[in-house]
Amino acid sequence: GVLSLAIEDAAGAIVATAQTSFSGDRVTVEATLAQIAPWSLDEPNLYRAHLRLSCDGVQSDSVSETFGFRSFEARD
Repeated sequence: GVLSLAIEDAAGAIVATAQTSFSGDRVTVEATLAQIAPWSLDEPNLYRAHLRLSCDGVQSDSVSETFGFRSFEARD
């Protein structure tokens, strides 16, 4: 099968894509974004990940998930 990933920003522009083949019950796909707009209370920047699973060229399943990027740090 093939797992395809597309990530879109808040404006709906595709900012990253990736695809990988698999033949078991576990698969990992990675994508890199050139720039990230972090989520905050003042600027709730959200992204949407679209995953599509296909076998023999036929889409068999898909899911979309909304998420945001945050960073945390501790000092002293």
